[in-house]
Amino acid sequence: MLDTKEKRILSDDETVAYLLSKIKQTDSFDEKINMKIETHRKRKEAIENDRINFAEQMVYFRRLHGYTQKEVAKAIGISESTYSNYEENKTELTNTKVINKILKFLEFTEEPKVSDYVKFLMSNPEKMLEKYLKENKISKNKFSKLSGISRRAMLDWFNHTKGISKESYEKIEKFITDFEKSKEHKREIEEEEEME
Repeated sequence: MLDTKEKRILSDDETVAYLLSKIKQTDSFDEKINMKIETHRKRKEAIENDRINFAEQMVYFRRLHGYTQKEVAKAIGISESTYSNYEENKTELTNTKVINKILKFLEFTEEPKVSDYVKFLMSNPEKMLEKYLKENKISKNKFSKLSGISRRAMLDWFNHTKGISKESYEKIEKFITDFEKSKEHKREIEEEEEME
């Protein structure tokens, strides 16, 4: 039995540890109980460390800091229902400003597990693309023609009036992959010619 001094609110792990220490003191400790508890704890730790996406990370860090969805939503400037949809993975969060606010407010201590598209958006893609085109001497008109992305859409990105859509991201990825393959192929041909 717990005496008055010992009657306080304990977390699950604290309660189990406390009860086990009491059982040990009375010499009626069962090794099987200890093994079951240890197995449960390891399973719980594995689940906690196995967050597979950004939505699960948001839930984990929010709970870790003791916030409600409403408190986080208010702090980052979005509605509670929108935040709830992000946590429930009903809507993919692609707004990098909101993502950065969440990372800061929830004090993430691990890399956010976001899609390749969101990683791309978080990497200042307009600047990277402009640099890539310049380094490879590709005009914006030529890039537009070869990638199938309208010149208007590109101007919107570079002027920061619109973000890069997922469809455009896929076209950019395909263009760069194909261009790099053609560069490699060209290099191989040149090397073969030099050897002859």
